[in-house]
Amino acid sequence: MGKQETFNRVLSLIEEETEVSRDLILSGNKREEVVDARSLLLYVLKDMGFYPVQIAALTGICTRCITPLIAGFNDRKESRRMLRIYHDRVRTILGE
Repeated sequence: MGKQETFNRVLSLIEEETEVSRDLILSGNKREEVVDARSLLLYVLKDMGFYPVQIAALTGICTRCITPLIAGFNDRKESRRMLRIYHDRVRTILGE
């Protein structure tokens, strides 16, 4: 499976689990649930072996914005129960 196919699969899965549309996930929207979904997308892609530059090219989010979201994901996850649940579900479905 290619990078674009993997990205689309992960994005669709996160869209389905979080009930946040892909347009919002890939936008600059700063609502909490949107940022949670976006952070989850970036973290899962990083865990799957994507580099920040590759993630930036696929999402349209600048590389400088990606690194802090990935770095702060675990702290964000610890303070948001639903994000923990979404992360666990996505990991289970992806078989990680």
